[in-house]
Amino acid sequence: MARFLKYSLKILMYVFLLASLLANLTYRNHVGTFCHDAKKRKSTKYIIIHHDAVPWDCTFDDVNRTHLQRWNDYFPYTFYIKDGKINQMREIDQQTSHAFGYNENGIGICIHTPDKGRLVSRIELGAVIWYLQIKYDIPRSRVLGHGETAETECPAMDMDSLRLKCLTL
Repeated sequence: MARFLKYSLKILMYVFLLASLLANLTYRNHVGTFCHDAKKRKSTKYIIIHHDAVPWDCTFDDVNRTHLQRWNDYFPYTFYIKDGKINQMREIDQQTSHAFGYNENGIGICIHTPDKGRLVSRIELGAVIWYLQIKYDIPRSRVLGHGETAETECPAMDMDSLRLKCLTL
């Protein structure tokens, strides 16, 4: 019975997520634009949240160029949320270089936050987190901020508060 309820909840959440995405959000697929030969992630056990803190008018090319210059790697996040739009930047199962020690088993989401004190696109962030939690059976305890994996102020948000809004799996 517990297994039935768990799968019923997953199906219900997929329906809710799909309806939310179609009703309120714009989804853009940029897969293949920034990455050509990335290897597949070994597993997906963690969701790592990032912020970029770049100017409002930056483009995907600007973010990609910055990462190429600093770390010699293409766009490091699977999902990039900007201007109320969820942008898939990499294949869902590609390994990216977004959080040292978590690249082989974590998926990166970056939210565009030019003003570190003000977060936008929380609905979109929640939708992507829920989708990934359901797809990979990731508990809320494994939804981490980049700052919980390395010494950085990224993301500039209260991760405990965010985790309370995550699904309990």
